[in-house]
Amino acid sequence: MKKINVALLDDHPLILSGLETLISKEEDIHVTGTFQSGAALLKAMEQKLPDVLLLDIHLPEMSGDEIALLITRNYPAVKIIVLSNLDYPYYIKNLIQYGIKGFLLKSSDKGNVILAIRTVFAGEQYIDEEIADKITAYRRSINQMQAHPLLLTKREKEIMQLIAKD
Repeated sequence: MKKINVALLDDHPLILSGLETLISKEEDIHVTGTFQSGAALLKAMEQKLPDVLLLDIHLPEMSGDEIALLITRNYPAVKIIVLSNLDYPYYIKNLIQYGIKGFLLKSSDKGNVILAIRTVFAGEQYIDEEIADKITAYRRSINQMQAHPLLLTKREKEIMQLIAKD
């Protein structure tokens, strides 16, 4: 059985240590490296690519968004799972457009982290259930707004046109 090689990027040593301990207990998953900066990760990736990358978004030097975009463009075989506290549907939708394969909240339990790694390694997408519900509600509200646009008075339309000119 092929082991799933996983790299971890988070700027908090305690989170890295906890994730590494949690993941290392699985027989089919191997942590190939832990990194506290995007630069360190990218340098290591020049030598060896992980199958899956667990990526924090809030990083001091280079944002997780930038790293995700770089990796999906330069190393498309690496499957990225974002691990974050951010749960804004619009933001997550953009990350998915960058090519990430999974999204987990940092409040996720061990089972979800392991399931997400195995799922994206198998070529499928994994979105935390709580996030999936928010994305569904977001899409529903967008569809409702498109189906029932706001009715503006003549004066409101004039004001909107003046604002749009600037």
